Amino acid sequence: MRVIGVSLCLVLSACLDLSSANKQGNVMVKIQSAPVVYHGRWDFSDADGPLASWPGFAWETSFTGASCKVVMSDGKNYYNVWIDGAFHKVVGGRSGSNMVLHVADGLKPGKHHLRMQRRNISLGRATQLHGFLLEPHQVLLAPQKRAAPVVEWIGDSFSLGEGNEAMQQEISWGETQAVTNFSKSFAAFVADHYRAEILPVCRSGSGLVCNHRGSRAKAIPERYGWSLMESGANAWSGYERSPKVIAVCLGLNDYSGMSRADGSVSEEDSATFRQAYLAIIHRLRKQAPDARIVIVAPHVKWVREQAMLCMVRARHEGVKRIDFVKFDYFPGGYVANEHPHEETHEKIARQIIEQWDRLGISRELR
Repeated sequence: MRVIGVSLCLVLSACLDLSSANKQGNVMVKIQSAPVVYHGRWDFSDADGPLASWPGFAWETSFTGASCKVVMSDGKNYYNVWIDGAFHKVVGGRSGSNMVLHVADGLKPGKHHLRMQRRNISLGRATQLHGFLLEPHQVLLAPQKRAAPVVEWIGDSFSLGEGNEAMQQEISWGETQAVTNFSKSFAAFVADHYRAEILPVCRSGSGLVCNHRGSRAKAIPERYGWSLMESGANAWSGYERSPKVIAVCLGLNDYSGMSRADGSVSEEDSATFRQAYLAIIHRLRKQAPDARIVIVAPHVKWVREQAMLCMVRARHEGVKRIDFVKFDYFPGGYVANEHPHEETHEKIARQIIEQWDRLGISRELR
């Protein structure tokens, strides 16, 4: 596991407000006129700039010169920065409006490609992009689009990599922000293996029926229709490009919220879970008729049994191109309140990839 505390401290000192930065002779390029490629779910309803809040969203652009500054409003989130395809640094960690983040400095002169991705889960304000702050000689250029296949991944804290860079077994919710790295989650590892673009719809604590505490309000099937994870004000507008594969990896929080003292789940609750699973499978098939749907079951026996029953039932009800895979528990491989650490995510990803290859799912992503 990597320790990121030192680099984060350096990055935080490079964040300033827009008014201070403008005094240095920089030129603001508003996001509406910037050549940006967006990944994940975004809400473009706000004239001041697009908003995003589902973990793992990303954006790309290209620029000339030796540095790059991004102007955004945010709520103490962290971002991976890649320059020219290589990991550069982590930025973020502060809350505020119209903040200026120095995402790249000291580069060689010439054209560079920038990619930024939200690392962590956050239940607070959505991130809003306002634009880029350039020096007078700099320009933004349209990044080259790669026609990569899309994998949509619907999941929970395991899928999004919550706490996967932590060093402690127990950690508070607030402390997980800095040590969560979506790009090192098993969902991201699987997509990267196939050189696919990932479309994550993952939320910590949520399930198909209830959250980890048993509340049945605003479960994933309801939130799935939202453009922003914590707000149902604007409906998701649908796929920009239809996914080749849709992975559904849910059930751990349902089990936590519905299991009784002896670890069992009542048949009534089990039936409710199966009904919710079947409903989302039919929903996904309707909106993505050609996608391969893959149920990804975690290590909990009850979840595996119910998920397998759902796949069999879905096939009986006429759903084609649907498969079932599973991943195991790895003793000693968990941190941050029983979440997989980075090495465990890699092991889980390898298990999933092996099964996808065996089932021929890999052919969908070529």
